[in-house]
Formats: sequence, C-alpha cells, structure tokens
Amino acid sequence: MSLAHLQIMWSIGRLGRNKPTDIAAAQVLLNLAARPGVPPLTVDGKLNPATLAALQAFQAKHGGGSRAVPSIEPASATIRALVAAAFPAAQRLMQLPQGTASAISERDYDEAARSLNCEAAAVKAVAAVESAGHGFLASGKPKILFESRVFSRETEHKYDHLFPDISSRHQKRALYRGGEDEYKRLKKAMLLDRTAALRSASWGKFQILGLNFHMAGQPSLSSFIGAMFQSEGAHLDAFCAFVTSRHLVTALRSHDWASFAERYNGTGYSEKHYDRRIKEEYDRARAAGPQVAAR
Repeated sequence: MSLAHLQIMWSIGRLGRNKPTDIAAAQVLLNLAARPGVPPLTVDGKLNPATLAALQAFQAKHGGGSRAVPSIEPASATIRALVAAAFPAAQRLMQLPQGTASAISERDYDEAARSLNCEAAAVKAVAAVESAGHGFLASGKPKILFESRVFSRETEHKYDHLFPDISSRHQKRALYRGGEDEYKRLKKAMLLDRTAALRSASWGKFQILGLNFHMAGQPSLSSFIGAMFQSEGAHLDAFCAFVTSRHLVTALRSHDWASFAERYNGTGYSEKHYDRRIKEEYDRARAAGPQVAAR
C-alpha cells in the first residue's frame, strides 16, 4: 500500500501557490497524521486558519527547523514526513480482506436456477455481461468498478471539484480504469470516506453495488465486502438475493431483457445495449448445453 493516490504538486503555505487540490491532499494527510482526539480538518481545499496552523505546527515539529517557513515544497522533508506520519492510519483505512477466487461450478448455476425458477443460461448471461464471466482478478481480488457518481452522491458532492477523478455528479465512462486500477480509485476514495467508498463500488461476478448490501442478503456492508472476497459462490448467492429483493425474477424467467436491464443497470441501460447483450449471452449459454428449465 502507498499514498500515491494523494499527491501534492505545488507549494502550499502563506506564500505558496496553494492549489485547492494540493491543499485538499494536505488536509487529508494532516487528518490521517493527527493524534487521536484532535478535531479533523474540513477537506475543502482552502488554506483557512485551522489548516495553516496545523500545517505550520507539523512543519515546525517535523521539518527540521524551529519555525515554520512561508511555503512548503512538494518534495520537501516536511511533505515526506507528513506522508510517513499519515501512512499507518491510511493503511488501516484502505485495508481489505484477502480474496480466495473460488469459482462457480455448473452445479452452483443449476442450484441457483432452481431457486429462482429460471434457466441457468439466464443467470450465466448476466454474469457474462457484468464481469465477462469472471468474478475475480488474477490477484485474487474481486472485480470492481468504482462509481464516481455514486460516491459523489454518498458524500453530498463535496469532493466533486477537488477529486474529480473519483467524484462526479454525472456518470463519466472515461473515469473508469478497469482491472486493478479500479482499486487505486477505490482506495483513494477510502481515504476520504471509507464507508461511502465501499458503498460506491460494484462488486464481483454480478457487479452489485455495495450500497445494496442488504438487498444482496447481507446484514452489513462489512459482511457483504467479506462475501465478495470469499468466492464466486458468494457472488451468486448475493445475485439470487438481489434479484429476488428487486422483484426481477419474473423478468429473468420470461426473458424480458429490457425490463431486467433497466432495473438492474439503471435507466441508461440502452446506451450500452445491456438488454441486447444479455440476450446474446443467453442464446450463447443456452446453445452450449442443457439447462434447468423453469417449472
């Protein structure tokens, strides 16, 4: 783990260039480095008196001098010391379970289809579209997509201008990085608000949003995240619970792909042709072998 997610690019301080994004990064680091019980700074990108005082106090203690200088450069001893001091708390905030990457079997699909009274091909089709049929990365971590629009909403839009790569009022496909790089985005958000960040990622083989943990059959966000790291079987259980909670079983059973896609992916589903893609994957899976038929 590192704090490369937060970078200070220009000088900050009384005579610094004081770019809002740099100040915001410093505010996050100062909060992480603060002693227990110290009121946290508001992360707003403004060099207000509280932020300046905290920065100068840290510099006086760790910057190699008895007095604070007018500005602090990005590669200075003070910034290096601040990153080092923030690291233990950051490590705790960014901590995630270990993944096992245990895969789903055909029997698992058949049992899920029986529980939903649908064809296994329909369940396979959703997995194929949502995660290309694989719930885990090569590293053993579950596949995720970090949803900047959800994070923006979960944090009341307060990070949109300071951290636009992870917080946006509108969905921006260009922000997605895919694969392991999505975890970099997630962990940066976790440094700002761990709970909101975990709620704002889509997880696993069926890409279920963390904020929907209860509909996915889990009593808490923490237990949901644990299940997502556990196995594809846990992903499948979450999917069955979710489609049942969302009343999507009828659409899945009757192959009403448009209705299913709208309720599962949102009203913008047609832009990415989710309904057509699910139908194509269903036809492919059905042609590949026998299926459990709906009763």
